[in-house]
Amino acid sequence: MFRGAQVDSYEDYNARVKPKARLPSIYLIIDGYGDFRRLVDVELAKSVSTLISGGAASGLYMVISASLQSEIPNDLFANINLRLTFHQADQTEYFRIVGRPSEAKIQEEIATPPPPGRGLLRGTPPLEFQAALPTKGHSDEEQFQELRRLASRMELAWKGATPPEIRSLPLLVTLPEFDGIPVAMQDDVQVPLSSDLGQDYQTLASIGLSLDDDGPTFLVASTSPQSGKTSVLQTWILGLVERFSPERLKLILPDFHSRTLMAFRGLPHTMVYIDSLSTMQATLTQLAEEIENRQQALEDAYEKDPDRFNARDFVNQWPHLLIVIDDYDMFSARAENASKQLGDLMSVAGDLGVSMIVAGNVSELPRDYDDPLMQRIRRHGCGLLLSGSEGLEQFNNARRPPGQPSAGLPQGRGYLVRRGQVRLLQAAAFWQEGEDAVSTLSRRVENVEQKFARSSPDRQRKTKTK
Repeated sequence: MFRGAQVDSYEDYNARVKPKARLPSIYLIIDGYGDFRRLVDVELAKSVSTLISGGAASGLYMVISASLQSEIPNDLFANINLRLTFHQADQTEYFRIVGRPSEAKIQEEIATPPPPGRGLLRGTPPLEFQAALPTKGHSDEEQFQELRRLASRMELAWKGATPPEIRSLPLLVTLPEFDGIPVAMQDDVQVPLSSDLGQDYQTLASIGLSLDDDGPTFLVASTSPQSGKTSVLQTWILGLVERFSPERLKLILPDFHSRTLMAFRGLPHTMVYIDSLSTMQATLTQLAEEIENRQQALEDAYEKDPDRFNARDFVNQWPHLLIVIDDYDMFSARAENASKQLGDLMSVAGDLGVSMIVAGNVSELPRDYDDPLMQRIRRHGCGLLLSGSEGLEQFNNARRPPGQPSAGLPQGRGYLVRRGQVRLLQAAAFWQEGEDAVSTLSRRVENVEQKFARSSPDRQRKTKTK
């Protein structure tokens, strides 16, 4: 903006433009910089120094408070021109902050501590001042209430433009219920098999993954227990079955080891809900036959007309099969042969309309040489990592973006990884503030069942007409 107006600073720009086009000053106020520095990521704290070095020319001013000068980094402290301090027990602190007070002032403070609000302003010599209270009041509580009333009166009195709201990433992002028409197999438009998985930290826009474009394998991992990975799986499944018909998406849910996906067992989308190890083996046999049939049909179609053959369009004539496994460490321990068979199947099934999502704690997932399926999932590098960044190497050695936190994230917050690209997000949940998660999941699943129960006769008639 300044370059286009051929000016060097914010003040020069405001001097040239009309009053209504003038830029306001921006004040960044950090109270207790020591606590701020301890709570935020190191790279974020460093960015404060970058802002202050050229901030005044851009109309950005910074006010920082700290208990000790040592809490402020040297590169930041050196750029702070206006400094003031209140009483310091250690007299040497005065020298570093405001300069050397007179000997008489030092002796006065030793003999009689100054009254509250008395301090020194940087100078040669430092100047003594008495700080003013923001409002009237005999106690902190009275001053606080008076300040609130003053702010309210100022808000009512001001009739001009106000600054835009600074939006932040909420701690709860709710996946809205989809009330549109579900995508069916007969629909001409090919809609990617995707659902919102959360809200992006930087853009605050919805963010998700596509089974078609980002698959075929996904990992939902966490660096600590109770981080929300099961809720992410449930939200992901719910978002897909609300948007896509059973003709477009089929679920295979091995759940004999954890029972966390039971709510979906009655869905028309559920091809099979596996509640026992014996059912698992039968399902794998059925899945292997389906994959073999699809592979043969694909090859036959290519040989019939190689010039017009489009593999993706041909595969989209079949329902997409989605395998979801929660607590994969428990699954692989109880069904080692099944894990190996799934690894072999996914080596070819990904190009035939089959995807897989597995979830587990980073420290408990099987090692690559023990589990070919996990090796394939890690190499593909797509999914979510919750509660921290220690474990991003599980996603094909992905790296944490500069300035983003590495640990201590709240529940549901983590990183979405898409083939090397890493984004901080708040994962979506299927419930709203104050709702019970179990009853809300049951209600939304029941709504899906009723929706497709009502629409199935119409779909049957549409199919027969064609």
